[in-house]
Parts: sequence; structure tokens; C-alpha cells
Amino acid sequence: MSIQTEITRLESAKADIANAITAKGVTVPDGTSLDGMAALIAQISGEGESMLGNAIFVGDSIGQGYNNNDHSFVDILSDAGIYKSVLKNCVAGETTMQAGYRLGEHMDELYAADIIYIEYCANDIISVSNETYTLNQIVQNASDVIGAIRRLNPKCAIVWMPLSITQTDRLGNTWADGFKAWANAMFPLLASNRVSLIPVFDMLSSGHYTDDGTHPNDAGQQIIAQVVRQTPYGISNYQVTV
Repeated sequence: MSIQTEITRLESAKADIANAITAKGVTVPDGTSLDGMAALIAQISGEGESMLGNAIFVGDSIGQGYNNNDHSFVDILSDAGIYKSVLKNCVAGETTMQAGYRLGEHMDELYAADIIYIEYCANDIISVSNETYTLNQIVQNASDVIGAIRRLNPKCAIVWMPLSITQTDRLGNTWADGFKAWANAMFPLLASNRVSLIPVFDMLSSGHYTDDGTHPNDAGQQIIAQVVRQTPYGISNYQVTV
């Protein structure tokens, strides 16, 4: 066997290992050497992590995987096999208000759900800046959705996972300002209703978005999936830090 053949074989094996690690929800940084794969493999939890229960992901274009071939963090988590079942119920352009309507289309899954992830924020902020809704209306919509879930499945964990985006909206205000107003209004509601939170808004930088500057690219989606995997039930004590 020639040296070049051996190098090719090792490169192929390295690529296969990297793909397998990624499929388990662990990000493989560009340039990782073959001997660096062991540390990444160690991050993969064993079988005890599997079967967290039945999960529903309700969200907008970020959860849908818009501008990313409809492949999002939801698909990455589903492929990792850490949930008993996964329902991806994410539609581009929708706000919190539509969440309740679409959950009503999946009553069997709603009754059986152990965890419901609600991925809303950006479109809510847009709807307020466009004066489609007031911030109070957005909060009331969220309250209605949470209340409906609690009535139909009182044992289900609810996890909210908002994203903030440092981009200028149509009225010239920054997304960060819009997010801070949204968070100041929403977080007390979430805390009072035992809704935990996954702070994915702290994890992404400008290099983690597609060309539109709004939707996460593959690297961004991988980060979101990893954060969810590390804290699948979210955190209960959180503050506005933007």
C-alpha cells in the first residue's frame, strides 16, 4: 500500500468520523485533526441521554431552517436520537399568535408531549415595530399559548428559546433594543408560568448567520442544537442581559 493511498484512507476515515460526531449533536470545528476527534467523541453522551421523551418544536423560520435547505437545529437534534419522538412544527414568518393555532392541529402529539420548545422572538419584534401588534398583545398571545398547553397537558415541560439579532429593523431601531423590550415584557410572564428558557441569544455571533444576516447558517444551527442538548429543560433563573 502506497503512502498516498494510506493518506487518502485516513482522510476518508477522518471525514466519516467527523460526520458521525456531528450527527450526534457535537460540533466539529474546521481543521480538527484526527487525534483531536477523541475529545469530541467524549462529549457525546452515552445511551443514558437517550429518550428524553416526546418533544414538540414550535417556531418560525429559524426552527424551519430557512435559507439552510430547511435543515435546522430541530433536525440535528432529531437525528441525534435523544428524544423518543420529535415533531417539527416551525413555519417561516409566523409569530407567537400562530403557535396556538398550529398546536391545535396536533392534539395527539400535544397530549403525549413531554417537552414543548417554543422558538419565537424575531417575528414578534417585527410585528411590534410594524405596529401590527402592541407589545402587550404579544405578551397576551404568549400567555394564551402557555395557558392552553397547561390545560391540555399540565405535566409537560415548556421551554422558550428566543433569538436576538443585531440588525436594523424597518423603523431604524436595532434588534437588540427590540429584544430588550420584548424580554422585559416576556420574562416575568415566563417565570410566573414555570416556563424555563434556553438562552440561545447569548451564543451566536455575526459569523453564524446566512447572507441575509437574520437566519442561522449551518454553524449557527449546530450551536443552537448543542445548547439545547446541553440544557434540554432550560434554566429557571434568568435575567435580561442585553
